[in-house]
Amino acid sequence: MPLYEPTPAADQPVVQARRTTTFALSGAFADVSLDTTDIESNNTILDHDAGTPDNIIAKVAGNFSIEFSAICPAGASLQTLFRVRKNDSSVLVGSEQSVISGGTDAPLAAIKFVAALGVNDFITLQAMTSTGTPNLAAGLTMVVVHLAGERGAQGDASATDIDAIHKTTSAEISTITEKTTPASNDLLVIEDSADSNSKKRLKIGNLPGGVSLASTAPVDVTKSAAVVGDGTTAARNNHKHDISTAAPSALAVNNSADEGNATSLARSNHQHAVPKGTPVAVGTANAAGAGTDFAAGNHVHAGLTRGAADFTSFTAKTVPAAADTLLLEDSADSNNKKKSTLAQLLAAGLNATEATATGTINTSSTTDVLATSMTITPAAGTYLVIFASTVSSDANSGLVYTSIWAAGAQVAASELSGNPKNSPDRHAHTNIAKVTVNGAQAIEGRWRVGSGTGSMYQRTLEIVKVA
Repeated sequence: MPLYEPTPAADQPVVQARRTTTFALSGAFADVSLDTTDIESNNTILDHDAGTPDNIIAKVAGNFSIEFSAICPAGASLQTLFRVRKNDSSVLVGSEQSVISGGTDAPLAAIKFVAALGVNDFITLQAMTSTGTPNLAAGLTMVVVHLAGERGAQGDASATDIDAIHKTTSAEISTITEKTTPASNDLLVIEDSADSNSKKRLKIGNLPGGVSLASTAPVDVTKSAAVVGDGTTAARNNHKHDISTAAPSALAVNNSADEGNATSLARSNHQHAVPKGTPVAVGTANAAGAGTDFAAGNHVHAGLTRGAADFTSFTAKTVPAAADTLLLEDSADSNNKKKSTLAQLLAAGLNATEATATGTINTSSTTDVLATSMTITPAAGTYLVIFASTVSSDANSGLVYTSIWAAGAQVAASELSGNPKNSPDRHAHTNIAKVTVNGAQAIEGRWRVGSGTGSMYQRTLEIVKVA
């Protein structure tokens, strides 16, 4: 009798899964979820999927016995249908069953069939009804068994071993799979001549040396094309290849890429010579240059000199225009280089502002008061101030005083006084001073009288920035 290979486990792999609750049927096939695994003897062969409990998965290819049983709902001519699908697509042949109730009896549905499944194929039980939404009773059970032979007891002397190698049969060893690169731990079967030719195993690594293997020094490592070689000698396990080295060439500028043809290799600490030279002075136009040397990291280009007569070498412009550009150093920004137009420079340096009034005003104050409208609060700077006015007094000996005030204080040297006698006699006063303010301080024209009442007519306050 022939001998069969053993199964992957001592028993045939089997899964029995069950539904412990009722299952509501409908007019279309629906997957029946199996919430309990009664038996799962080897989940490397058959696995009840815990994540999708309506699936039982075949982990190996082969033939499988599949059966299920269920108590169907009762009802006059009520039909219950079952089927088993593979991979949610095809219905397995032999799995379909239809059960019809005769009235009050709840019929039993049971079927068993065999199907061929591939690796990781899964099967699912489905059920439906012809009318309404009755329930399948709790206890529906599905059993799947992997059909595989098991090794039995050894037969008698007349039994035939189909995998045996026979001493009188030709072409048996030549049909076995060949290993072209043996390893030292590979095993051979031998007959031990020192032990009555008993069968034993032998590692290839323990074979005697046999023929002596000649050895020679290995060739040097070079940059060349790959080659199989035709040497017939072996290298020892501590052999070394010599590596030919040479000094690397100097770096060059504007050379095209080139693999080179040297057969020597460079050491890890090799160095290339870098030619370097003094950088040229800063020019006036862009140029690629034709130098073949490099500049050091701290190289310096000679810029514009600071010697005498630098600017005299430039072309002169005899009639400047407002849009002409000047180079300057910004004192308010760490003397950084900036540009300004001639118009901007003149506007900043010769800025003039005035205040005027024509209406007659009067005062009997003997202390300085603001002449109406005669006040200006300019940007910070130094200004030339002119306060011009015409005044009179109603007292024969009454003096009228005018002066310039800045930052809340009188510029003493700016004060003028006169005795215009009785109206309609008038005096013209022109007060002049140079003052400095901080941008928040006012420049004013003020006046007062010695006695009586003074009158002031047309008046002007003019300031011109001089610094």
